[in-house]
Amino acid sequence: MNTTKVVQTQDKTEVSFTPFGASDKIKLSITMIREFIAVPTKSGALPSPRDCLRFLMLCKGKRANPFEGDCYMIGYDSQNGPSFSIVCGIELFLKRAEQSPDYDGRESGVVVETTDGIIERQGSIVYDNEKLLGGWAKVYRKNHSHPEYKSVKFTTYNTGKSRWEKDPGGQIEKVALSQALRQGYATALGGLYTQEEMQRVTESGEGLLTVKEPIAMPEEIQSVEGEKKYIETQQELPLKPEAKKPSRQPGEED
Repeated sequence: MNTTKVVQTQDKTEVSFTPFGASDKIKLSITMIREFIAVPTKSGALPSPRDCLRFLMLCKGKRANPFEGDCYMIGYDSQNGPSFSIVCGIELFLKRAEQSPDYDGRESGVVVETTDGIIERQGSIVYDNEKLLGGWAKVYRKNHSHPEYKSVKFTTYNTGKSRWEKDPGGQIEKVALSQALRQGYATALGGLYTQEEMQRVTESGEGLLTVKEPIAMPEEIQSVEGEKKYIETQQELPLKPEAKKPSRQPGEED
């Protein structure tokens, strides 16, 4: 039985819950998220208590364990100031889908322009004489007559950096697969986005994707006034400069 406990302590709200697929509970708090989980923006900004609170409650709602790489909180400098996105690894998406009794496999690949025209190819290989146009994916469910299908455009997500430079086919294939999995399992994956989907946003600050997910707040702060009062209290928490993390993104090579 999954139980969640919200504890109000002297300097933080602490939430305990059992992550998906685990047997032991973990504890999360605003202080933990600010000091050990959140990746600052390139300008060094850390998330506000409100950002951390929403990340905390989304982790609880989705039973995601940020200490094991289920999700990250990555900062980027936008035109409207520091912003923070919640991103996950594709492995989390696959794990959740595979735990469903009606899961019936998947297919994915790239969309390329060849001398014979435009084709959808399984896998991520793109030959030298071909142009990469996008990615595609299908997710099959035993109780659905048709697979969940998604295709995505390469230029929409390509950053030209890091893994996008070294393995563009593999990256765009992951974007398509993550979207097909989320479409097929909206309850388990709704509101979660993979690093490949959000990397262009976090590197450039472009408003490519907008992540909006209704999040259940603890009872003591469910009202607007209650949340405002709580956040104002939390803003008095001191930050420890030595705990700030480098702005390098998870998985990015030096």
